[in-house]
Amino acid sequence: MGKQTVYRRWPLKAAVAAEAALAGYLVADPHPPADSGGVAADLRDSFEWLGDPATTALVRGLAAAAADSATDAERLYERFTGPNRLPHRVRP
Repeated sequence: MGKQTVYRRWPLKAAVAAEAALAGYLVADPHPPADSGGVAADLRDSFEWLGDPATTALVRGLAAAAADSATDAERLYERFTGPNRLPHRVRP
């Protein structure tokens, strides 16, 4: 497929990343954070995957997609951010 064909359907690279994520190529894996007794260590362990350069590029692409389109932003939040945020909320 040529570049022009891709950009006819998705005007920006970020939109391609969002569509791929929403089509199921990226799976949300919400799991409860570890409970070592220290909040800083628990958060570091929970978000260790963000240190991978490939993951960083993907997160930037999805953030750009969310900034470009309110519809994509809402869909990405419902599918990924929301479910992954829930286990990290502090309960009273």
